[in-house]
Amino acid sequence: MEESQMRKRLISFALAATIMVSTSLPAFATKKFDMSVFDGKDYVGVVTDDMTGWTFAFPRFGTIEEGGTYIVSDDDSRLSASSSLYLNDTYDFYYLDFNRTGSFASGFNSVIVKIGDNRYNFSNGQTDSTVSEGIVLESFRLPMKKELVPFMNDLAEHINDEIKVRFVGVYKDYDFALTYDMKLRILVMYDLYVAGNGTRNKNLRDITDLDRTIVSKNGEIIDGHRDEKILRTVLEGVVDSLDTLSTH
Repeated sequence: MEESQMRKRLISFALAATIMVSTSLPAFATKKFDMSVFDGKDYVGVVTDDMTGWTFAFPRFGTIEEGGTYIVSDDDSRLSASSSLYLNDTYDFYYLDFNRTGSFASGFNSVIVKIGDNRYNFSNGQTDSTVSEGIVLESFRLPMKKELVPFMNDLAEHINDEIKVRFVGVYKDYDFALTYDMKLRILVMYDLYVAGNGTRNKNLRDITDLDRTIVSKNGEIIDGHRDEKILRTVLEGVVDSLDTLSTH
């Protein structure tokens, strides 16, 4: 399907969304996050819990069929990629969500994404596996943090290109390409996260400290504190120079 047709389809689904976002949402997020980004966004579902202070936001658009929001593999497993926001009093989270459902467990425990010339590997993330009525639901998710900035920039830049994904499992791997709907479900929610000030430095730094997911690019682990370490080294060098000067 041509890109223009896909965009028209996205708009039609957004307009047809049945869950409306209130223009007076309670402020269940950190004080730094701008909840007004959800105002008038009919294509975003928002659920709040006034007892815990949590806000959960998720995409409500996309074609719920093969080749839309999910892909069917050769063994009839359903594979999907999306995103969501979890906001509370302490952190504002943006999550990348990778999911598989099938008749058996694959031991899904990591994800590889190939964008252009770059290969990203996500491991040691949050995994879950449940069984419901004979169907196994497996998930892998990781929050937005400093290590993910290159990946998100790459994804946005290559939205119209083929992006390959591998779900790595203990028992079986699954290869597929992100559909256009999947790309949009990831990037539209990310745009709202950015607009709401979720990517402010302190929030990402705190989540980087909290989360243990390993993110590597082309075989090299990305250090989320690299810039801070460089700055600290420079400042220590300046202090040492001043100390040296003061002794002369």
